[in-house]
Amino acid sequence: MHKDHANEQISEIKQETISNGNKFNEETRQDYQELIDKAIFSFVGIPPLIGFFAKQMVLSAALDSGYVFLALIAILTSVISAVYYLG
Repeated sequence: MHKDHANEQISEIKQETISNGNKFNEETRQDYQELIDKAIFSFVGIPPLIGFFAKQMVLSAALDSGYVFLALIAILTSVISAVYYLG
């Protein structure tokens, strides 16, 4: 009985998906674009986003441990990734 209910729900979801034809209106596309932009800015390490704080913690730990060369390489690769993602 539990399986039948799950199968019915899956069937309803399939029918709804087919009937909608996976249509996206302009507002939905804009929402997805904003989400993707925020994710890319976080990958790059733009300051108000969480990606910046993660990079700051890693670089701070590397510098505190005496890995200055490793920190410089990490900064260089961050700049290269920023140019790649945002360019």
